[in-house]
Amino acid sequence: MTDSDPATGPWSSRETRQLYHFATPEQLGKLHSQAMNTRSHKDIGTFLHAFQDSYSHAGYGPTIGHVLDEHKPDQTYLAVQEAMEMAKNSFFHLRTFNLMELGLTNNEAIEACNNESNQIWENISGDVHDYLELELKQISEVGEKIKYREDDAEIG
Repeated sequence: MTDSDPATGPWSSRETRQLYHFATPEQLGKLHSQAMNTRSHKDIGTFLHAFQDSYSHAGYGPTIGHVLDEHKPDQTYLAVQEAMEMAKNSFFHLRTFNLMELGLTNNEAIEACNNESNQIWENISGDVHDYLELELKQISEVGEKIKYREDDAEIG
């Protein structure tokens, strides 16, 4: 959505690239706060996009981005460890957004969610790693394994 929206897409302007594709830590903080406050799916998606780009776009700037390296910085199989860190942190952000959406903001609920999130991540991290290593992700054994995981329905 962020890439295809004319207001936030990377080809709109240098400013939009700086705000949503090559965001500073301060800008990420603003996008995170906005997502937490509004709890809108669009704001959460915009934050997650900028957050995830902060991993793959590290070392690039908003003027020309990574145009000279084409799409290589966005290809997870070329930097699996960084992609794993990004995936794990994205997962925890999504769990936190879900907790906020449910109105569970007391310390006990947050601690329980964090413990559950750690357990879930431990269970899925191997599959996530295998998926991130794939060059072609459209059809894969790992993708099918994740898609049809028996315990998916039990994950809250």
